[in-house]
Amino acid sequence: MTLRPSRPSRRLREGLAPEQRRRLSLALVLAGTLVGFLDSNVVNVALPSIAVGLDADTGIEWVVTAHLLALGVTQAPSGWLADRWGLRPVFLAAVGGFAAFAVLAAASPNLVTLVVARIGQGLCSGATLVVGTLLIYEMTPPETRGRVIGYTGGLFMIAPALGPLLGGWVVTVTSWRWLFLGFAPVCVLLLLAAVRFVPAKSPGERRPMDWNGTLLLTLSLVGFLTASSYVSDWGLSSPLFIVTMVLSVMISAGFWLRASRTPHPVIDPKLYSSRDFSLCMVVVGTLAMAQFARQVFVPLEMQAVRGLSPVGAGAVLTPSALLAAATMPLTGRVTDRFGAKPPIVTGMSLAAVATGLLATTDPSTPLWLVVVFIAGSGVGVAMVAMPSTLLSLSAVARRLRTQASAVRNLTGRVAGALGTAVIATVIVSDVGSLTEMGTTPEVLARAQDAYNNGFLAATAIMVAGVVMSLGLTNRRPSDDDEAELHEQ
Repeated sequence: MTLRPSRPSRRLREGLAPEQRRRLSLALVLAGTLVGFLDSNVVNVALPSIAVGLDADTGIEWVVTAHLLALGVTQAPSGWLADRWGLRPVFLAAVGGFAAFAVLAAASPNLVTLVVARIGQGLCSGATLVVGTLLIYEMTPPETRGRVIGYTGGLFMIAPALGPLLGGWVVTVTSWRWLFLGFAPVCVLLLLAAVRFVPAKSPGERRPMDWNGTLLLTLSLVGFLTASSYVSDWGLSSPLFIVTMVLSVMISAGFWLRASRTPHPVIDPKLYSSRDFSLCMVVVGTLAMAQFARQVFVPLEMQAVRGLSPVGAGAVLTPSALLAAATMPLTGRVTDRFGAKPPIVTGMSLAAVATGLLATTDPSTPLWLVVVFIAGSGVGVAMVAMPSTLLSLSAVARRLRTQASAVRNLTGRVAGALGTAVIATVIVSDVGSLTEMGTTPEVLARAQDAYNNGFLAATAIMVAGVVMSLGLTNRRPSDDDEAELHEQ
């Protein structure tokens, strides 16, 4: 028996003009991708409530850590799945899986079950990020890709600001379990609509799974991300941190050695034969470090040095998120008309200058001026994110784009973890803690200096990114048509 869409569904689908259908498809893919991204930002604020509800005295941080690890390790395998089964089937499976794990998380009777559910959600979210990015790219005509991805990126810029507010409101009004359960019906509705309207696209090549390479990559990422997450607790000189990092580097070296010798690696080193792709990964990495410096350490500084409440510290970031969201569509139009390089170089420079200015503040600096510096960093990041995505995908052969999408997401995640570890280490080495420092003027001044040193480290990284961005080719999205003709 063959399942067919109902008559009203068929009439709706057949009655849509091609452009209307394309826009609906884009909206569905964007919504499915955004759900997983928003989920990453709503849970942190609910950890105390979750710990009380599950009677968990220790280990509650794994609700977040396990999710982030799963989100990182699923990037490369998602590219292989999309190449083998197609973009739409993987997207549908990821959205459906996310809904199922959301129900499991909401019904979790203990911490272990919740962590398992969060791992499942992380795996599905990682897949939607990889596949969703490429679906949006493939469904959009080259001449309007900048604008479309700019609008979608604007929503992703708002999510980090709205997530904590949404999470805080939910746990205040009702149970923390609704943080997870509320996503389930949304995902089911998206799944039903996406089955009918999201087109089947598979730009990659079918290839056998590199199981050994995937295992090596997973082990290296788990070790690296875990060490980066706990460096402030373990200490940079602790045997546990050193052993974990050394093993992760050794395993990673083994992975790349295998990738260079196997015919079908999970990440093809040929990606890096493209100069623009390689430079884009450097840009993406330094960009992620600046972004994490702003999102992670500015709220901590506002609480530790200026005594703001968690809500007040989060509100300091809100103008940055809103301005970044407004900037991305404008950047998309500039990219469509003038190419990717001008906004990338300008945005990297702005982010570097703004981050450097954050390193000059002291407790007497007016808060509005600090907000201006933070907003400058956010706008700079927004100017780089979209054109670097377009350039990294258009710079490689069509058959490698699923891998390119996966590697771009993975690079940002790993670089963000590394940047967080580096900056946290700089701060903790000066004052011994990120939060509990004391309240005397001498201690607060010392704490301010420690955070400033952390922002100086981020600025140095950003300056290196600016220099590397100068070597990019000024490719426009419409140039992709000509590249594909040559490829054929």
